[in-house]
Amino acid sequence: MNFKELVLFIFSVLLLGCTKDNNLQEETAFTNESEMLYDALQSTPVDMREVFENPHLNGEAVERVLKIRRFSGTFAFLPDPDCAPYPQFVAEGTGFCTHMGKVSTFMAFCGDPSNPITTPLGAITAANGDQAFTELTGAGPAGDGDHIFNYIIYDGTGRFSGATGYYTFKGPVDMANLTFEGEGEGVIIY
Repeated sequence: MNFKELVLFIFSVLLLGCTKDNNLQEETAFTNESEMLYDALQSTPVDMREVFENPHLNGEAVERVLKIRRFSGTFAFLPDPDCAPYPQFVAEGTGFCTHMGKVSTFMAFCGDPSNPITTPLGAITAANGDQAFTELTGAGPAGDGDHIFNYIIYDGTGRFSGATGYYTFKGPVDMANLTFEGEGEGVIIY
């Protein structure tokens, strides 16, 4: 079995072993495994890394304006023994994003948005399954009734593997109905 087949086999096992019912702990473990594999690939000889045709490795990465439109979703504060005594904050939404098309998002962390206890991590998932991994780095009121959320993009899967960037999301948050909506803009490099 050559190196490419071995890596494809490992990814297949990881993907087939995951279900939609994964909890945050399993998603964090998968992210950590992905980061360890990515780090291991970075330390392999250059000729082996080129097998993956990652644009970051051959100097073809491009910087693009990232625009998020017609975005809305829900959030919840859920009991989670791993977060005790704090709740787990979970947000999910859908919308449209340049360079990704129709997207869905997921973010979770322990605590609340004004006082996260764990790092607020999430993902933007394109219709084809490619993901850009995100981290919420700041949030607060915008002064006009809306809220502003700042994110960084720190990696991804598929064509967004190794992606970096940032974006700001702005819109109203309805605490009574646990919903949000808005638009955003930033930069993605992939």
